Amino acid sequence: MCGCLMFAEVNQMNQIAEMGFEDGVNCVYIDNLNYKQRFKEYMDTVDDPKWKQIAEAGRQHVLDNFTNEREVKRFVKLIESLAAAKRG
Repeated sequence: MCGCLMFAEVNQMNQIAEMGFEDGVNCVYIDNLNYKQRFKEYMDTVDDPKWKQIAEAGRQHVLDNFTNEREVKRFVKLIESLAAAKRG
């Protein structure tokens, strides 16, 4: 949420896309095959405004979807649904 550019490892375990993060939109996808190229691209063009735009979009995405208040509400709903399933 601090507005830093997020380089996100994409793999089958971390569900980055399912969380709404998109390569080149609100983060930069990396993996074990492309990370050197992606970091080099950033370092070679660090002053390009696109990086700031991607970072700000990522910050806004987190603020819109993953604040503590939202996560507590999701957790409460989960507990309520588990309790209802156990009663039912």
